[in-house]
Amino acid sequence: MNLLVDIGNQYVKWSFGDDNGSFELSPPSSIGLNFNSQLRPLSDVTGIYFVNVAGREVSEKFQDWAWSVCHIDPVEVVPRSNQCGVSNGYRQINQLGADRWAAAIGAWHTTRTATIIVDCGTAITVDALSESAEFIGGSIMPGIRLSKESLYRRAPGINELSFRMPANIPARTTVEAVSTGVIFSLVGGIEILIDEYQAIIGESSRLLITGGDAPFIQQHSSKKFEYVPNLVLEGLSKIADSAAG
Repeated sequence: MNLLVDIGNQYVKWSFGDDNGSFELSPPSSIGLNFNSQLRPLSDVTGIYFVNVAGREVSEKFQDWAWSVCHIDPVEVVPRSNQCGVSNGYRQINQLGADRWAAAIGAWHTTRTATIIVDCGTAITVDALSESAEFIGGSIMPGIRLSKESLYRRAPGINELSFRMPANIPARTTVEAVSTGVIFSLVGGIEILIDEYQAIIGESSRLLITGGDAPFIQQHSSKKFEYVPNLVLEGLSKIADSAAG
């Protein structure tokens, strides 16, 4: 049975058969300990596929764990020109994040039509797939946490911070004001980008949203999203299936 792993900047998400979970990637050296505590039985792991955007040290720690515990060389998924029916239109393929590539594959096998993918993690990405399954590109902006942290660190008058404060209007405290300003600015940016990409791939394109902060964005957006909690893992599953077939 395949273990699928999405290593992000702050969190690790995994799926194994009918089980799935996540944990914080802090410190990077804890990645093996977390898998040892969360995943049982390890003897059932027959293949490991993963994406990683957290740097080479984390990748090496994970590969060392996989070999020492499961005696398996994990497959690190990286963007390709073509894979699982999706073609890659990025100018420099090796600069595309592996998580975005896996999400595009997951999206195509979910919709089979033109699709815009909004992934709300540490960064927020808005990516577009054409009706002919071409990843045409996308845009990146700081996510909710990064946006709030930038204000907290650079504005001396902001001395309190909440990452989970809802965006209520009118905002009557500084914490509320930061939340409303950040969330609605991000929502507005996302919606503008969606309109721009729909002008290219078609207004009838499907809208998928994923990532840990997706509910915050979805709650305040006028766009009609389809929520797919683990789109990157869905893409990894298709990649693993194609390798086995």
